[in-house]
Amino acid sequence: MIKHIIKHIGYIFRPQSRINDIIDSDAWNLDHSLSMWIIPRLQKLRCSLNGYHPTILTDKELIDSAVADGMKFVIGVDANGINGVMLWGYALDRMIYSFMCVDDLVFLNQCETCRYNYGLDLFRKYFNNLWN
Repeated sequence: MIKHIIKHIGYIFRPQSRINDIIDSDAWNLDHSLSMWIIPRLQKLRCSLNGYHPTILTDKELIDSAVADGMKFVIGVDANGINGVMLWGYALDRMIYSFMCVDDLVFLNQCETCRYNYGLDLFRKYFNNLWN
């Protein structure tokens, strides 16, 4: 308990230099700032796919969305992971699209807005699996 209190007191009285180093526009447009940081990292992850989270092959909503977008799955090759890698790539593409749309939200039509929200939902859902 005492360690917990000391930790929080240290946090309150820490030097403000880190906070003061952030420029105001980054704080005002935090959605833009975070998107510009996240996009290249998701793109890098997309270009170097070495695997996927095992539960992705049981995500019915993701599979239905991929099929609706015209994705063709390889029959009988799940043991080799081809379908999982393709589906993970599809999920990353949806996430990248969402972060690329952050600055244009007011111009998105209803279909694009649904696609934007779906990509953010995937980002939230697979946040802990964004590793290579």
